[in-house]
Amino acid sequence: MGLASLPRGIAATFAGIIVLIGALAEPVLRPHLGTLQHAESPAARSAAFADLGGPLRHWTLTSDPVIRAVVRGLSASHPELLERVLVSAAPSPERDEILRSMEQAWGGRAYAASGLLGEGLAGPTVIGRGVPVPISYAENTFSVYVLSEHGLLGGIAVLLLYVWVALVVALYAWRVARGERSGVDRGVADDSPLAVVVGGALMLTIPAAYVAASNLGIVPLTGQNMPFLGLNAWSDVSFVGAMLSAMVVALWRAESTRVSNT
Repeated sequence: MGLASLPRGIAATFAGIIVLIGALAEPVLRPHLGTLQHAESPAARSAAFADLGGPLRHWTLTSDPVIRAVVRGLSASHPELLERVLVSAAPSPERDEILRSMEQAWGGRAYAASGLLGEGLAGPTVIGRGVPVPISYAENTFSVYVLSEHGLLGGIAVLLLYVWVALVVALYAWRVARGERSGVDRGVADDSPLAVVVGGALMLTIPAAYVAASNLGIVPLTGQNMPFLGLNAWSDVSFVGAMLSAMVVALWRAESTRVSNT
């Protein structure tokens, strides 16, 4: 929407950059696997795998993140194909990335197979299951310390708590919209509290849902920590604390403004 307010030349330049980024990112996000799927010999599989990712794969500045994105995407969508590449891959950075991604995917599935009630608090053995301790604290918290310890019921309960956060925000937004439709005079309209609360809740709930899905191998791993649970660094604690503080302050100020206007 902001492009419409820019001069025509600048807007066209930005639009061209966006189109170029999309064209370069498409083979990274959706690699064409036809050649790799039909390759029979180890050499052919290695050559086909080396071509995945498009032009960004062959640029020095972008090769490492592109390899990581391609491997993590394949570990979620085509794990059996990635295992075939792993068997025939020579020692290389690509092979190391495949090992890390596949180990995390295997570990996540092992932890997720813990039944309804899980193995109990501190029950799972982290070492030897494919998930190193630091990674289990951050990226794989949902599978290691929620599903494995508390089972399917515990995992559903945790996800419902995140859904509850989203519902609170939805009810707050509905209340604000209802007040506007009923013609309540709020003085000078200030939607900043609503923006802070909605944005803060989305920044907490959407990553949580994605991390939970990535722990189970449904979507690619990203390294994003799970809000409230995957706090492996003070930066994560500061982020969650800042978001909660901003939401609480915004709600308090909005309520104070409403009371004073009435």
